[in-house]
Amino acid sequence: GVGPASRVLVMRGAEGSSAVNREADKRARLDQVKRVVEGMAGRDSRGLTDDLAFTVENQAGSSLKLKPEDQKAIVMGLALHAKGQAAMEKDDYAGALDLLLLGEEAFSLCDPSLAASVDNVGLLMLDVVWCAYKLRDVRRLAVCRDRLNRVREALRNAYGPNLERARKLHGTHLCPELATLVRLEVLEGVVAYHAADRTKALSCLHEAQGRLAQLAVSEELLVAMQEMGYSLKESRRALRFSGNNVDAAVTFVVQQRAQQEERRAKKRRRTAWRSERVKYGKTCSGNYVDMEAFDALCGMGYDRLLAAEALRQADNNASAALEALLEPGRQAALRLALALSQATQASTSANDEGEAGPSGSSSAQAGPGASEAAALA
Repeated sequence: GVGPASRVLVMRGAEGSSAVNREADKRARLDQVKRVVEGMAGRDSRGLTDDLAFTVENQAGSSLKLKPEDQKAIVMGLALHAKGQAAMEKDDYAGALDLLLLGEEAFSLCDPSLAASVDNVGLLMLDVVWCAYKLRDVRRLAVCRDRLNRVREALRNAYGPNLERARKLHGTHLCPELATLVRLEVLEGVVAYHAADRTKALSCLHEAQGRLAQLAVSEELLVAMQEMGYSLKESRRALRFSGNNVDAAVTFVVQQRAQQEERRAKKRRRTAWRSERVKYGKTCSGNYVDMEAFDALCGMGYDRLLAAEALRQADNNASAALEALLEPGRQAALRLALALSQATQASTSANDEGEAGPSGSSSAQAGPGASEAAALA
């Protein structure tokens, strides 16, 4: 028999070992993703960390000015949400759920008032419940009612109680956010059903059915739009926005294409700026010259180098930079500083190449700019 002094040999079966290894691999992948996302979120448009930068934009494509800690939290949340959605597209709902829960944790680190003003947090929580539904996780679904209540509150804050803000943003009666509400109400019905609340479940599903009817698109008009050369995706979206009015749908597509091209142009400009800004140097705070202020000054007709120098010396204060450019004496000082900086760079470059001439040659190169500035001063 087996006694206190007996030795027992225990062997772990292959199935158990495989499950343990899978769980360890999963944790390792999640840790790696979290480290990568944290590193990415640490980058910002000021270029303080490296040459790759991230900016947070609104739906119109305009950059938002956020506190560094809030920007990091939001970028982490957005990146993890995007990776979770990519996993959902591959039907990896278990992996997606882990990523989405990390994203929800990241969003919780930003300013609560900021998180309440955007729909990203609500959309992420909606995806969390959707993953639980696709995994047939009845235990998790039964306790998702609180999360869906928070989703509804987040969407109400972002879109308005009756989608007023969303309609104002899009300029139409119908808006794509309506589809989000359909999805929310379907999930509310499913969760209510698993919580044994049949009345609530039936009410939610009826609400979802009514909203879904508003999104219906005429198949004949959809074919007509495609025959005009528009894609299926943009045709369906345009007809929904226009209430199945073909003329209005065509106008909508043209406007959307123009806006998309404008956003692409802004993106190209930001990409080019990351290389251009290096030659202008950094401000006393260690920031690169601000692109929007720089473009504004150049739009007034000022020389690019002069505008950049004014912003650099003013620590990106656009008003102070403009005042310096408007005063002849201060502008002359800027020109002198710029000429001396160019002369120094030219001299350093010549010395590095081993071809530096007499010290007077450097002064001769910068002579016209320096003498002009000195005369103005």
